[in-house]
Parts: sequence; structure tokens; C-alpha cells
Amino acid sequence: MAGHEGERPAKRFYSATTRSGGPARVGTDSARRLLSPGQTIESPETLLSYRVERFLGEGGFGQVYLARRLGHSSVVAEAVCIKISGRIDGWLREAYFGQLLDGHPRVLPGARVRVSR
Repeated sequence: MAGHEGERPAKRFYSATTRSGGPARVGTDSARRLLSPGQTIESPETLLSYRVERFLGEGGFGQVYLARRLGHSSVVAEAVCIKISGRIDGWLREAYFGQLLDGHPRVLPGARVRVSR
């Protein structure tokens, strides 16, 4: 408990940067899915292509899919998780938090992808 000798008070969180919410939910409405199994997507940065295998879940920043790399790469894993959002505000919030966490030793860097339909 804060206030005891040698203990630090809890950090203060502000509503402007922190939103409360429930756990990530696995959607059952496939009509709302932004990608579909078998679809191919391409990274504009690495030019590597990925085949979407399955929907994993969704949350406040978008939907997450399991995808497999098509072709060879010595720096990109064969299986990756792809996050996609149909709303720009989710991307902007994620970019904001990404800047806050940039360079942290326990955060993995992400990559952008281009969707091919």
C-alpha cells in the first residue's frame, strides 16, 4: 500500500491517454472480418507476401490474423500475426503508443502490409 515507509505511490493515469476496456474478444461475425483465409497481403517495406491462414481475434486497435510468409527471408519469421483496422483512429492511437514504447527492450517492432484483394 502506498504511504508506508519505503513504498512509492502508484503512477497516475490520465483519461486522455488511457482507456479502460474488456479483454480482447474473438468475433463470431465473419461478415465484419477485414481479411479472409487464403487472401494474400504484401508488405510495402519488405515486398514480402503473406497468405492469411485464420482470424485470431479483435480488440480496440483492430483485428488480428495468423499469416504465413510466401517465399524466403532470413530476417522475417515464417508465421506472423497481422493486425488490421478499418478505422484511422485506431492506427493513430497505436502510433501514439508505439512512439511512447519505441526502443523499449521488451517491445517487438512491427511492419506495415498492403492488402491485395
